[in-house]
Formats: sequence, structure tokens, C-alpha cells
Amino acid sequence: MSPRRSLFASFAAPDQHHPQLWPGPRVEVPGAALELARRRRRLAANARERKRMLGLNVAFERLRSVVPQMESHRKLSKSETLQMAQIYIATLSQLLRPAEEDLACQAGETRDGEEDSPQEEGARPEPLGPLV
Repeated sequence: MSPRRSLFASFAAPDQHHPQLWPGPRVEVPGAALELARRRRRLAANARERKRMLGLNVAFERLRSVVPQMESHRKLSKSETLQMAQIYIATLSQLLRPAEEDLACQAGETRDGEEDSPQEEGARPEPLGPLV
């Protein structure tokens, strides 16, 4: 390098000794290496998806074990399992409503069977609300 040349002169024009310093066409990664990287990413994504689906299937099996099953001995599909769970929850909620009403009525009575007024000291608190 001559003493009068700028330090950045090698970046301004292509240099025969250092072609990588000149911005030119992108250096392509060999096709085999690119394909290998894509394959690794795809295999990793497939493994993550298999793990996710396994967890989902385990959750459905647990749900099937607590939902009452009809006379049929076949395994319920995922959609049928969700529908049965919804019906089961609604049925349990309906069964609990009369019990909640009984508790509310009992909370308003004293041991003597007389009604407590809310202004009296020692009045029992109202139930907190639905259990479900």
C-alpha cells in the first residue's frame, strides 16, 4: 500500500487479493449443506409436534376416564369426548343447584327454627354463590 492511499481504498474498489472485501454476489451455501440444515429443522419441528400431540392425547385419555360412557364399548372420538364432558358438567351443575338452594335456606334459619334478620348480631353470612 502506498503511503498516499487511504486506509479505506481497498473497500472502494475490488481488490484482486481480497475478493471477499468487495460487495458482490452472495456466496451461496452448497446445496447439500442447505438441504441438510432444512432437514434438521424439519425433523426438530416434527419431534416437537409429536410431543405436543402425545400430551394432547394423554389429556383426552384422562378426560375419557372421568366422563361416563354410553353402552357402546368403542372408544369415544375427541369430538365426542368434548361433547360428553360438556353434557356431564351441565348435568352435575343442575344436580348441585338444589343442594345450593337448601344451603341458602338453612343459612337463614336459627337452631330454634326462627328466621334471623340481617340486622341482628350473630346473623349467619350468606353463601358465597354457585359452587361451579
